[in-house]
Amino acid sequence: MSANRVGGHLPTPKVMSRSLLTGSNATLYTVPALTTALVTNIVLANSSATSVSVTVSFDGVVVVPAVFVAANSSTFIDLHQPLDTTKLITGFASTASVIACHITGLEVS
Repeated sequence: MSANRVGGHLPTPKVMSRSLLTGSNATLYTVPALTTALVTNIVLANSSATSVSVTVSFDGVVVVPAVFVAANSSTFIDLHQPLDTTKLITGFASTASVIACHITGLEVS
């Protein structure tokens, strides 16, 4: 049985971001040089007693458009979005420091 390879290289599982979102747009992840990333999951966990909206963008293109995360709950987003070298994932929340953002995927270098 052969391993799944991309361009002759094995994909490496990667935690791309684990952070609390701020109230202003901030960089959550930058694809390393000479690397392609595949974002596979985003988890948004709201620790506050009120719903909070979250926006996440990949290289300036909104992929999570002001999605509300209910109070004391989590939202799970499954996707398969490639990003080329040096591209950014950015995000912010309508209330700072209450949304934990976990982004995972694969990197191929």
